[in-house]
Amino acid sequence: MVGLLHHGDNSSVYSGVSKNLDGSQLEVVVKFGNNCARVEREARVYAKLHKLQGFVVPHFYGKLRGAAQGPPSELTDDLERLIADDDDRDSENEIQCLILERFGQPLGMTTEWLKVDREDKACIMDMMADVHACGVVHADFDELNILVNVAPDGNKQYRFIDWDKTVKHKPSCKWQYIFRDHVDDEFRPRGEDACCDHIIREGHSMFLWSYGYLIVPGMLTVAKDMVVPDLPTQDIIDQFQNPYMQLDKIHEYKQEGEITILFFQLVQRRLKEADELGKDFEEALTAVKRDQSYLVYEATNRWYRREYV
Repeated sequence: MVGLLHHGDNSSVYSGVSKNLDGSQLEVVVKFGNNCARVEREARVYAKLHKLQGFVVPHFYGKLRGAAQGPPSELTDDLERLIADDDDRDSENEIQCLILERFGQPLGMTTEWLKVDREDKACIMDMMADVHACGVVHADFDELNILVNVAPDGNKQYRFIDWDKTVKHKPSCKWQYIFRDHVDDEFRPRGEDACCDHIIREGHSMFLWSYGYLIVPGMLTVAKDMVVPDLPTQDIIDQFQNPYMQLDKIHEYKQEGEITILFFQLVQRRLKEADELGKDFEEALTAVKRDQSYLVYEATNRWYRREYV
């Protein structure tokens, strides 16, 4: 083993190097669990998902079990503490580990759902549907249990990990809806091909769909295109720091909300003007984000003067 990747209440994960039959080296992950039953359960899940190994879940190379030479509290990262002879194993000191493919890093270490592109969310949701088709539900699905590997060209690949809390899908999943074919769909699907409470719930947790209003994180919701016109889309709003954090403390909550709406209307106007001039959208958005402090100041002045965009 090379080094510690993660240490938690239930498991410790190490990086390691193994040798293939041809003598070449293979980077692996060695996951030790504090609860042998959970380690065995996770191993069974990886075996059940063998068709998905290498593109939805990491390659699973096997499970090792043995006994520690000391009490569990004194275990270290030394593999020599694994004793190969099962007959001499002390059941109280039994330890088990999984040998897995080394792949990327947890998505939750670098970002959060609100900042993940819709295309990537669609890819992740289609992967979840593949898992459900195997009769399995990941019962601990979040950004930290999804590994991401970014290629030099920016292409991203994902793997799901931590299957020790997995439950059986009952009844069998009938999901047929392909998320990557509906990246721009604003509202969640409701057809017969999109019936799975688990997938719908995770889609909500990933902020994949709109609910008819826009959300300014941590502050307020705004009815979309009904009460307030000319607002940017949710994915653009999510890229800005909360405008009200830059406002003076003298404002009441309602005033902060009105100024925030004015701010995002100014954002939308700037983006629309850039589009009419044929400017690159990403460059225009970067310029608007760079001017956020000024736009908050301008929105505040307009609110005091009651001049709306």
